[in-house]
Amino acid sequence: MSIKIGSNTVAGLPIMDSELSDSSNRAVQNRTITLALNTKANNADVVHLTGTETVGGAKTLSDILTVTDEIVRQDLNVSYNIIPLENISSPISWKDSYDVKYASVETVKDTNGNNEIKLNVRGVNGSWSSVGIGLGVDQNNNDYAFAPTPVSLSSNDNTIATTAWVQNKFQIVDALPVNPDSNTFYCIPE
Repeated sequence: MSIKIGSNTVAGLPIMDSELSDSSNRAVQNRTITLALNTKANNADVVHLTGTETVGGAKTLSDILTVTDEIVRQDLNVSYNIIPLENISSPISWKDSYDVKYASVETVKDTNGNNEIKLNVRGVNGSWSSVGIGLGVDQNNNDYAFAPTPVSLSSNDNTIATTAWVQNKFQIVDALPVNPDSNTFYCIPE
């Protein structure tokens, strides 16, 4: 049996002609149909496979997310060319199964007019790196990079050399020191 609602035909309803023989069965079936139609999802209230939409609330994806175009995190409360009154940080974070954040990539818009992006990571003991590694552009469009200080001035591993480390490794002097450091390169100008 098919039922017409307006110009739409609703087919496949489990209603037999014999079930409609008395008014009590008809009333039960009418209530069932009405309930089914009232609880259906409205087109304006569902996420669609195509088209631009805004989806609110926290969402948990339990499988791989594959993206074939860019991912954009839009900061609606700040413009890249405005100097804020306080630093504004916009992170994308990774959390463990206990909801503890252990890594992030964040953009920072600071009160000096600098725009930065940096990587941060939490150590196994729970401490955060005091300064992440990153890149920035100041308000005069001068670019720069920054990194944490090496473990020590005698570091000889894959840590990133900072200006302080380089200045301690390469020193311009008038004469060699009495007790030169074997880890330092001394330059004597002519």
